[in-house]
Amino acid sequence: MDQELKAYLDGKFDAVDGKFDVIDGKFDAIDGKFDVINERLSAHDVKFAAMDKKFVELDEKFAIRIDASEARTRAYVMEELHKVETNLLHAFHGWARSMEIRVRGVAGLAMGFEERMSLTEERLSELERRRAS
Repeated sequence: MDQELKAYLDGKFDAVDGKFDVIDGKFDAIDGKFDVINERLSAHDVKFAAMDKKFVELDEKFAIRIDASEARTRAYVMEELHKVETNLLHAFHGWARSMEIRVRGVAGLAMGFEERMSLTEERLSELERRRAS
């Protein structure tokens, strides 16, 4: 009976080994498919690396263009600001010149008024002295 059991179990183990061999074959087929997929992905990785390089180059070009545009804008703003400042100074200078002429006229009137006031005070003092004497 031991021989029969041994033969029976050997048969079963052989059957299980056969099934494992079939499963191993299927796994090998799946591994082959994964190898094909990995090769395709590797080709795409090369393409992605090239695209990344192009993106870096574009980023550098855009950075240069943006910097140049920023410099031109800054120069334009400074030029326009200078023009505005110059126009304001010219306008203020014209206003200040006319105000200076007016102030001189007012100062002259004030001096004339002071002089007349002084003469009036002298006359009044003289009249008061005569009356007191």
